[in-house]
Amino acid sequence: MQVSTISGERYFITFIDEQSGRIAVTLLKAKSEALGTFQAYKARAEKEAGREIKVLRTDGGGEYIGRDFKGYVRLNGITHSVSPPYSPSDNGLAERANRTLMEAARCMIEEAKLNKGLRGFAVATAAHIHNRLPSRSHHDQSPLEHQQK
Repeated sequence: MQVSTISGERYFITFIDEQSGRIAVTLLKAKSEALGTFQAYKARAEKEAGREIKVLRTDGGGEYIGRDFKGYVRLNGITHSVSPPYSPSDNGLAERANRTLMEAARCMIEEAKLNKGLRGFAVATAAHIHNRLPSRSHHDQSPLEHQQK
């Protein structure tokens, strides 16, 4: 994000459960927090869903292709699919979700005439709302309802 949040975060990371459409967002102060954030997401998501993560699709960002991240994914038997650099269309679901979240956050901030330092929190709020709205691609259920099946 162009402006840090009031807590100092400049980045956000999204994880999308392709089965349910649920989006998890975590605000980050540094990209180096990606591995710890994924570990926490993995533990929570697998417990909630009762299934293991089998595939992780990421862009070729350094936070995902470092030795520690790759080692953790490999150790946990997760197939890591990395899209080629500068090809957002190969990671379309995540790119579209991030764009939608950023546009929603921008609208919230502008409409309420709030400080741009709140944009990160608006992104998290947009994900919270997304997870509770019905979707045609999931038979008019919200991602949370679909995930509970």
